[in-house]
Amino acid sequence: MTLPLKGYRVLDATTWFQSIAARMMGDLGAEVIKIESRVIGDASRGMMQAQVATNGGSGRNWFFEHCNRNKKSITMDLGQGEK
Repeated sequence: MTLPLKGYRVLDATTWFQSIAARMMGDLGAEVIKIESRVIGDASRGMMQAQVATNGGSGRNWFFEHCNRNKKSITMDLGQGEK
């Protein structure tokens, strides 16, 4: 079965729940590349403290993993111009 978005590339610069649309495109076969800040990354990574408390200390961030499945990831410093 060929997925409908196979062959498409999507750049995802979202955080928190907004990344769900890009996740759905990945589910449909698109290559999704998540761009995160080099300084703080996606703010949802900070959910780890709550996840450790609720998952018995497993150390996995289920919220982040769920919202970002089927994605590749890269960090960039978009605040610096060329020199």
